[in-house]
Amino acid sequence: MGALGLGCASPVALNNEYQLPTQIALHQNYPNPFNPSTTISYDLPGAGWVSLVVYDVTGRTITKLVDSELSAGYHQTIWNGMDNAGSPVATGVYFCKMDAEGHSQTIKMLMMK
Repeated sequence: MGALGLGCASPVALNNEYQLPTQIALHQNYPNPFNPSTTISYDLPGAGWVSLVVYDVTGRTITKLVDSELSAGYHQTIWNGMDNAGSPVATGVYFCKMDAEGHSQTIKMLMMK
């Protein structure tokens, strides 16, 4: 388990002291398709509460990657391809949804074994 106890590494701030993002954005994960892990990048123009959750195609929550207050800047979180119970997920399509400061965005990810 990561530092947040949420089944992944804690978010990594990639703040550039010269320029902050101008809008909230969730970027496509890479690599995609992935096995066994993938990096999810997102931008926050201001500090605030962020939720980053992975769902399967039926809408079932697989794991919560981030659920905390984060600083403004460029962030990355690595999903290790595990569910909340610590079991590896099956090959298939997954969705990562970010909610931050009234903004919601979702990306599609593909786990290939």
